[in-house]
Amino acid sequence: MKRLLNELREQGYRQGETIVYEYLRTLRKLAEGMDASEMRKKTTMGSAAQRALSAQEAAWLFVCNPQKRRIFQATRLDDLRVTNEDLGRAYQLAQDFRVMVTKRQGQVLGRWLEEAKASGIKELQSLAAGIYRDFNAVHAALSTAYSNGQTEGKVNKLKCIKRQMDGRANVDLLRQRMLLCA
Repeated sequence: MKRLLNELREQGYRQGETIVYEYLRTLRKLAEGMDASEMRKKTTMGSAAQRALSAQEAAWLFVCNPQKRRIFQATRLDDLRVTNEDLGRAYQLAQDFRVMVTKRQGQVLGRWLEEAKASGIKELQSLAAGIYRDFNAVHAALSTAYSNGQTEGKVNKLKCIKRQMDGRANVDLLRQRMLLCA
């Protein structure tokens, strides 16, 4: 299997190995005695399930790393992208945004914002407008190695403890509980 995957990559295949393994698994089941009519029936049932894709599942497929998708997820996503041009454009912008954030590419932010603004998709235009309002902070978050994640975590913990206390005690007890949690 590894050799087949290497040959595919030499020919330009860019997806993950899971897709290849799942495809080979279906071929193996066919070879082990499942006749062609049973395979067709399973494929037909799969396409019926594709029509029932929820908004949450579709959103997850849009932001998921393509190398981590399974073959049935990739086919569902391809069906969505082919049937609607706006969805194809939204997918591309979502993937560009995912790569920009995970690889911390601050220099790409301006170009991405312009593309999102020109996309004609109301939700992406709203996201771009929000990022424009705080452009310097977002650009700094993508460009520098510094993060305030630890501080935000502590603030979140403090707020959780405060909500648990529900106004039943004063600041001294809140301070004690916070110190005990640390």
